[in-house]
Amino acid sequence: MRPFVLLHGGAGSWSGKVDVERVLSKVEECARMGRYALGGGALAAVEESVACMESSGLFNAGVGAVTNSAGMVELDAGIMDGARRGAGAVACVRNVPNPIRLARRVMEETPHVLLVCEGAEDLARARGLWSPQSSWKWSASSGHSGDTVGAVALDGSGVFAAATSTGGIRGKMPCRVGDSPVPGAGYYAGTEGAASATGIGEMIMVELVSFRAVELLRNAEAHRAAEEAVGALERDFGWGNVGLILMSRSGPAIGLSAKLMPVAAASDSGSASALAGEMKVEDVERRLRGLL
Repeated sequence: MRPFVLLHGGAGSWSGKVDVERVLSKVEECARMGRYALGGGALAAVEESVACMESSGLFNAGVGAVTNSAGMVELDAGIMDGARRGAGAVACVRNVPNPIRLARRVMEETPHVLLVCEGAEDLARARGLWSPQSSWKWSASSGHSGDTVGAVALDGSGVFAAATSTGGIRGKMPCRVGDSPVPGAGYYAGTEGAASATGIGEMIMVELVSFRAVELLRNAEAHRAAEEAVGALERDFGWGNVGLILMSRSGPAIGLSAKLMPVAAASDSGSASALAGEMKVEDVERRLRGLL
């Protein structure tokens, strides 16, 4: 299968002040950026795609993230290389507009998987990734109701990667950590595929939704694996709690137990975007698979 990048912009109602067409245009632009980066491998592709969404201000990630109960932005992000099961993540970081870049530094430059708070911020300062929030072109009242952003990719060497980034739940307690920096929960990549989840982190962590989806690929095709992974969470916690993108060797798939989720994909044959939920998931998958 040709190299491919698949993105989501968060499961939510996407109502209020949001220009949905602008959101869809941005996720497709970020998918194309990821596709351009695929020459550097799947890991580079997901990093660039997610960094693009973090920098846009349109999503609950990076400079567009919501505030906690103390009025501060605390960010979580994680990234994973499926070929060597390497992962890096950061949580509760402030003053880091692109935490996904910091997560990759944790994976590649430290012996750890997850760094939090001051330790992560010290690494960000040392690597030129720290920037005071007062300098961000950011507004906590952006009005969007989207959630976590994420990307999965398959490169020309057959390697999968996944990345996820979020500002967490609006009004959360300070230092709360969700699923996004937890391997297997908010993101996972292996030899069978890669997944990125979005939704209520406390539920996604308990169910290890991303790991479950990728493991299901051993015995199920992608659509069924995504559907079953999301369905398991829905049975335990009810409807409306999660969205999932899944990349397999046979193509992309989407799992959705929420109202809406913007998605986009890109390959060397072009790019496409859609609002899953407004369009049936099966129809969205068909559109994206047209890029294979």
